[in-house]
Amino acid sequence: MTGGRTRASGVVALPHDARDGLWTVSYEHGTLATKRHAGSVADGDGRAIPVMFAATGFAAVAPDYLGLGKGPGFHPYMDAATVASASADLLRAARELAAAKDRTLSGDVLVTGFSQGGLATMALGREIQRDPSLGLRLRGLAPIAGPYDVRGAELPELLAGRLDPHSSTFYLAYWTVSMNRLHGFYRPPAQAFRDLRSSGSSTATTASTRSWPGCPPRRVSSSRPPSGSGSSALPVRC
Repeated sequence: MTGGRTRASGVVALPHDARDGLWTVSYEHGTLATKRHAGSVADGDGRAIPVMFAATGFAAVAPDYLGLGKGPGFHPYMDAATVASASADLLRAARELAAAKDRTLSGDVLVTGFSQGGLATMALGREIQRDPSLGLRLRGLAPIAGPYDVRGAELPELLAGRLDPHSSTFYLAYWTVSMNRLHGFYRPPAQAFRDLRSSGSSTATTASTRSWPGCPPRRVSSSRPPSGSGSSALPVRC
């Protein structure tokens, strides 16, 4: 990430009745494999859930996160800082939209999310507490089934083969490629992945745009980097 400006999209839903002092619910969605499944551009939980919250009298938002929906570029999957900033920005936008619709938001916020959204929920909650300039008050968090400890919990389970091999391959490849784009762990994909294109499986460079049924039914395992690669990253193979 360069720190420059970019575009982020999301869903804002408001109740029909004009009311003052609406509380806001931010719904943080789980892992998406493609841009076209985000709430701003497709039916699904990212659209239905904020509408349901609005039907019960809340203002509701559902950020797509950077690089999903109508956002340009790649999605920085599992990067807490960017999901927090995109979510906070949508809360700002919701305040402006509500004012244009003759509604006012109280600044009281509830945050919930599932899977990747669990991580996003925790990240947004921390952002609201740390940044008083947002003018928001965190009233409750409900993070569900989030990957809170990839190194200490999720990765050991993946490598031990105790999780579904298709989804394990997908999630870990997606996360590895995303983190490499942000932090430069490796250069050629061969430093981290074994090329299995001959067997018809998805590769590291396309893992973030395909769903896990395309991954081979073999557990993810650790291996040594190729000789002379100079890489210190943890390589994986399918």
